[in-house]
Amino acid sequence: MFANLTLYEQTTPLLRLRQNATHRIWEWLSKERPVGGDKCAKIGSGEENCTGTLTDYTVRVKVCVSGVLDGVCTKYSGGGYKPTGLLQKYGENESMHFGLLTGSYANNKSGGVLRKNVGIFTDEIDTGTGQFKLQADNDAAIVNAINRLKITGFKSDLSYECGWITDKPLPNGTCQMWGNPVGEMMYEAVRYFAGASATTNYLTSQNAGEESTLKLPVASWKDPYKDKSQGGGGAKYCAKPFMLTISDIYPSYDSDELPNVNSNFGTGTAKDVSGFSSIRGLAPEEPTKEGSYYSAGVARWARINDVNAVKGEQKVQTFVVAMASPLPKVKIPIGASSAITVIPFAKSVDGYGVDKTQGKFQPTNQLVDFYIDEIKNTDSSNKDTSVNGGRPYYKFRINYEDVEQGADHDMDAIVTYTVKLNLDKTVTVSLSSDYRGRYRAAHGLYRLRLYRRWRLPRGTR
Repeated sequence: MFANLTLYEQTTPLLRLRQNATHRIWEWLSKERPVGGDKCAKIGSGEENCTGTLTDYTVRVKVCVSGVLDGVCTKYSGGGYKPTGLLQKYGENESMHFGLLTGSYANNKSGGVLRKNVGIFTDEIDTGTGQFKLQADNDAAIVNAINRLKITGFKSDLSYECGWITDKPLPNGTCQMWGNPVGEMMYEAVRYFAGASATTNYLTSQNAGEESTLKLPVASWKDPYKDKSQGGGGAKYCAKPFMLTISDIYPSYDSDELPNVNSNFGTGTAKDVSGFSSIRGLAPEEPTKEGSYYSAGVARWARINDVNAVKGEQKVQTFVVAMASPLPKVKIPIGASSAITVIPFAKSVDGYGVDKTQGKFQPTNQLVDFYIDEIKNTDSSNKDTSVNGGRPYYKFRINYEDVEQGADHDMDAIVTYTVKLNLDKTVTVSLSSDYRGRYRAAHGLYRLRLYRRWRLPRGTR
């Protein structure tokens, strides 16, 4: 069995190998803290010594070395090879200028912070060797800022310093590793291209909390289209503005500090809404985290409107790299043109700090681990007519943490889901509780979605 884990804050991640073990992987990793150690969960309850032998490895990866070069490796004039991407491809010849805006630790629920003004990338890289420059504390550089973003707040007792929040959504500045206000960050980026100044509520300084500890740069805003002699970035009016957004597909807390968002739909039930801009809470995955579809509205508005007052048109084109959902989805085909998707999730509904009254805040559980036990009859590679009559069949386990952020992120509830397609094209979903923590009552749940594939008439879009 393999595990990737970090034992304590600021220590090197380990690849941990347990050989010749008779325990299952979830008995080693999905248990009360500490996980991945010498103790394994017993069937039923309690713990016992894990079987097998344990070996730790520190993994270091070399890229672009002789004999294993690939398509991302570029040879520099100094003779060596380095991995290259968009920054090198368009930045080294200065055909494009780049800047960086990220979320912050001090205001983890609010907007974003400018790390580098839009400008040349050649000040960050030695174009002869491909090595990065400007890597000192607080240097306003893209690579330097990204390199300093780290997991923080993990304590020696194997829990996060913000503790257990059970009665309300995450307060700003608390549990600083959580919060993904993408819509607000995109809105702030559009304001930057417009030549505005930083939003006061989003601001943080180099001396604020983790920003100071990690020595992250915080840049003062410059209008990218204003002449350098006037304190601007010096871009020509014809320079096209682009916004590249990198995020997972579920923004959070990005609907509370933006204009024209005034409705609260935080419970995962069916509702009538006037438009996507009115929705708060992306159910069923993150219904209480005030996520929104505002990012799409910001991108659309910036694409059709001239955002800066200089001559010509400065319309922002947005590109998005969307990473996968943290929640698994089991999609079962029903006939040739439709499918049902099962989305598992869990809620803490009672116990230690949770108000069980209907309508009160009740945390949606974090998904800690997901294990596939069995998948049959989804394609020709796993066909087995002895299982579910040859029809699709899934069995998987999920380990849940009983609050939305922070805590100890170990094991508070384990639920086994069995999903199967019946002969009459209905779907049966069965849940069994394999383990429940002693402090809070968590309900394992699921949501069904029906998808139909439609064919458009020839010649339409």
